Amino acid sequence: NSPKLFCPKNRSFDIDAIYSVIDDAKQYVYIAVTDYLPISSTSTKRTYWPDLDGKIREALVLRSVKVRLLISFWKETDPLTFNFISSLKAICTEIANCSLKVKFFDLERENACATKEQKNQTFPKLNRNKYMVTDGAAYIGNFDWVGNDFTQNAGTGLVINQADVRDNRSIIKQLKDVFERDWYSPYAKSLQPTKQPNCSNLSKLKTPSNQPATHNATGREPLSA
Repeated sequence: NSPKLFCPKNRSFDIDAIYSVIDDAKQYVYIAVTDYLPISSTSTKRTYWPDLDGKIREALVLRSVKVRLLISFWKETDPLTFNFISSLKAICTEIANCSLKVKFFDLERENACATKEQKNQTFPKLNRNKYMVTDGAAYIGNFDWVGNDFTQNAGTGLVINQADVRDNRSIIKQLKDVFERDWYSPYAKSLQPTKQPNCSNLSKLKTPSNQPATHNATGREPLSA
């Protein structure tokens, strides 16, 4: 539960549960969220909120765990998101066995240039994922990985541990398959970390040049941890 004020006995605080899942990961951590912003904001100031951002850095640098981040890309994406993503990617530049890959999931391209009337008619097309899956566990919550969500909102998360995560019937395996489906879909793009989406600059979304172009018999790209 979160925040701690609403966390009863015999339950874990959300941050502690997320820490446990990341700490127990041996091979990979896949994270899918609507927004990623390690900032805590008030009406007068914004401060760095390192709780989750720091834990990702620790997994990358100290334990060589492979990390993939899939973040929704839409009209409310904060420009600072790209700064923090650039900072995360920079730490792997000169470190062996440090692997961080980031994609932005974009269902909003045709909506980014919609008129005010059009935007008011429907909800924006948006992937509202809020989960993490590793080689040993899964976490499903109702918070984006944004400081204010954890410090100012009330919510509940679920940690799933299963004996054989490779079993196709296991929830962890199914959740990994969902992540990889989205990761390899045409909606998942790399992004030049410069600015929010706008009508004149949507060309900044592009498929990574180093992504293999081969496909298997199902039409999907090969899956890998």
